[in-house]
Amino acid sequence: MVWTYAKWTQDGNTLKLILGEGEPDDYMEGTFTINDKKATYKYSWYDCDGKWGGNSFYTMTLQKK
Repeated sequence: MVWTYAKWTQDGNTLKLILGEGEPDDYMEGTFTINDKKATYKYSWYDCDGKWGGNSFYTMTLQKK
């Protein structure tokens, strides 16, 4: 899937990524930490219309070489 709509907001260590196809559809929201060369994002997925979301948590880790 290719997201044609992508926006983000940040407040402190809270990051919200809003994605969709031409318009907002889903978003991920969670907290991130940066330690040395590693960034970790712990988040949940949500529907922009509020129909579902927040029941599962995921972790994304990015490591700089």
